[in-house]
Amino acid sequence: MIGMMIILCSPKAATLVSREDQAAEQPGQVREIKLSEKLMTRVGDGRKGLSRLLDAARPTIGTPYKWGGTQLEEGIDCSNYTWQLYRKVGLPYKRFLGTMVLSRLKRANGLRSVPFDDARAGDLLVYGYRDDDNHWFGHVVILIDKSGDFTGHKGLVLGAHGKPVSSVQFITYTGFEEGFFKEPRMRLCNVLRVDDLIVSQEDLILCSR
Repeated sequence: MIGMMIILCSPKAATLVSREDQAAEQPGQVREIKLSEKLMTRVGDGRKGLSRLLDAARPTIGTPYKWGGTQLEEGIDCSNYTWQLYRKVGLPYKRFLGTMVLSRLKRANGLRSVPFDDARAGDLLVYGYRDDDNHWFGHVVILIDKSGDFTGHKGLVLGAHGKPVSSVQFITYTGFEEGFFKEPRMRLCNVLRVDDLIVSQEDLILCSR
């Protein structure tokens, strides 16, 4: 089952904060980040796999979010977006997997689980929880800048997000360092790396915590 972002990102659970707002984030906030071409080039410079991902992502920014959607032209959800983006640049994320499966994957389908402390640009961050009725809610995003050294935005990710963002965007959000997505119950369940996503040794240093 694909993560139900319409519910977990309801207006009551999150507020959109403009990038100009420098106030401290409050629980449940999402900050939409508009990256300039210069910053996007800097992030990808010298990092082959990430550069390919960012090049493919450029024309998708602003694509509407649609729960269960599979088409970039008409609307797409978080799981389909990440899968299609990796596939578009020839990386071996072999077949579609929803967030519930991704949350417990160890190694399969061209993906392998790594500790959050070792997470680096290009990895997938998988969040999720079950409610009192045992229904699964999840979200998956691509980590872009863990430390903030490249863009000035610590915990910057890319993905297809439900309300209040409602589109494919770069964002930061409450809970990145604490291991949750906007609210504590939406916990970080897994960090996944695509086997052929190649980065330099410099990345391992600059993207470390």
